[in-house]
Amino acid sequence: MRRLLTALFLFVPFMLSAQSTIFAVYQPTDRGLGLRYDYQGEGLGVYTSLTKGSYQFNDSYVKNHRKIAIGGIYKAFSLGLSYHKYGEIMGNFRDRGLKPYSFEIGGKVKADRLCVGIRFDFLKGEGSADVGFNF
Repeated sequence: MRRLLTALFLFVPFMLSAQSTIFAVYQPTDRGLGLRYDYQGEGLGVYTSLTKGSYQFNDSYVKNHRKIAIGGIYKAFSLGLSYHKYGEIMGNFRDRGLKPYSFEIGGKVKADRLCVGIRFDFLKGEGSADVGFNF
């Protein structure tokens, strides 16, 4: 019981000063839509994101591109690892573009309760725009 009270005493100030943000996500490259959730204290935090879209080109496509990302936040900057899963693929694509793991970096700005962010995956060449609300 003493350990539990000590742990609560140490973590409650961090939790009270933390803020959560939920974002709507748009990925223009695959016309993907999704959600992102941030949990951030004074400077450090974590985020997770889930999106789904489909690539469509003139004579080729990738259906059901799903992306899950998780990462860390320091102040307004983020760095995360993302996992990609692809559905039906038709066309000649480079192997590098269809690998399941990659990373992304990003940033965000806040104005009162509104938060806007961008993230970019350099290995895949795709970005995302995030618009959210702090609570």
